Amino acid sequence: MQAELRKKTIEEFIQLYESKLAKHMEGHGKRVGRICEELSIHLSYPLKTRNQLVYAAIVHDIGKVFLSPHLFVKRGALSLSEEAEYAEHSKLGHDIILSFFEDQHIALWIKHHHERYDGKGYPEGLTGTGIPLESRILAVCNELDHLMQTTSSDEKVHQMLRSMSGKALDPALLDGITPERISHLRRILGAEQQISPVTPQLPQDQDGYEPSKAEQSNYIGKTYMLEYSDGTLSGEGLDLPLDEIGMIAGISKEREKSFYEIMEYGGCTYESHFFYDPAAVRIFIIDITPLLIYREKLHLNTMRSYQDIIETLSHGKISIHLSENEVLEYLGTPLGAMDVVERKDVPLSRAYVCDFIWHPQDTKKQMSIKLAVTEGVTNMIKHANQGKVSVHQKGGVLQVLIQDKGSGIPLHELPKTILVSGYSSKRSLGRGFSLMCTSSDHVVIHTSSKGTCLLLEFEIHEPAPAADPMNERERIV
Repeated sequence: MQAELRKKTIEEFIQLYESKLAKHMEGHGKRVGRICEELSIHLSYPLKTRNQLVYAAIVHDIGKVFLSPHLFVKRGALSLSEEAEYAEHSKLGHDIILSFFEDQHIALWIKHHHERYDGKGYPEGLTGTGIPLESRILAVCNELDHLMQTTSSDEKVHQMLRSMSGKALDPALLDGITPERISHLRRILGAEQQISPVTPQLPQDQDGYEPSKAEQSNYIGKTYMLEYSDGTLSGEGLDLPLDEIGMIAGISKEREKSFYEIMEYGGCTYESHFFYDPAAVRIFIIDITPLLIYREKLHLNTMRSYQDIIETLSHGKISIHLSENEVLEYLGTPLGAMDVVERKDVPLSRAYVCDFIWHPQDTKKQMSIKLAVTEGVTNMIKHANQGKVSVHQKGGVLQVLIQDKGSGIPLHELPKTILVSGYSSKRSLGRGFSLMCTSSDHVVIHTSSKGTCLLLEFEIHEPAPAADPMNERERIV
């Protein structure tokens, strides 16, 4: 669902630009993306990168936004200088993708989608299999859309396509593209054009949650197009924070550089793209609030699923809590806290927690606490850079809470960590997590993209004596 949402966002993004350039170009990126989606299955293209290839197909012509508008409406052939300018769009597309999405693969595929199999293409004149496979696939999809838009006969489209075999297009990729397959593609594209945009519906979840109208609008809010030139903003979206937009656009103009920003305004979150051009800074803004709402709901549903799975697999030793507040409300009386910033704080935090053990002669329990805290804090430093360790008492239980503001831990790794002895992976808590669970009597976890709460509990069975206020202050200091 997330991949589908991202695809729809990209389709809407590129279609806005296509409509600004020329009416006949509108929908080209979306159609090429859909053709690519179908052909990638037919070609048995690896599923692992199939979504990336489809995204590349949708935005393959994004570099055209920086070309002179007259190139798309001029009657007759282009001049040599105009052809040279037009040929720049593949390199411009490469730069845009690399600048905003930092995806080198997609950028490279787009850069070479106008190379020809016979070496007569641009920008580098690559030949045959020296052209990236994905670029060769994009070239076929691009030609298919152009031919299908201008020729009604599927047989004629097939003949024209075959005439390009070994010249503009890779012969191996054309095998299996029959008139019947072209007819099938045409039906798919025709059906999508005839059906008015519909709202993807999510089923109600266990709590009876049903998406609101804002969430149902493709999980994408309103989009805006603006331009900044001569110090003024014009276009759609004048109900947005114009001062902030104008400031960023001014910086883009001054530095001759494109920018990407996330803006908060009026209770909504906006994804903002500032494209620098000598004539004007073009601004594309999309309200991503509905998408964020959806992602939060999706995260909660995922957490609910893992609650049952992990508690069952761990025989109740590990609990997943849905929110940070749920963890904080579960805590007992606070005894103290310290910040953890760097690796040298790992042994300090271990010693700090041990100061609160009210039964120090139990060396086995003390060792368990040291091991668990060491692993918990080490993982925090490794994956989230910094955080906080706090100690609490709940009856005869010592609670150690490790909190951070990192990107969260991969819950899908936890079942393997529990079931497979010695399991570890690059992104998981790995062996350290297994050791931490073994050393603790109970573990509580809440994790999200905003951070993680890891609560380690140790049964000590004797209540702590009343803390000396002076000693307590000294410990905190």
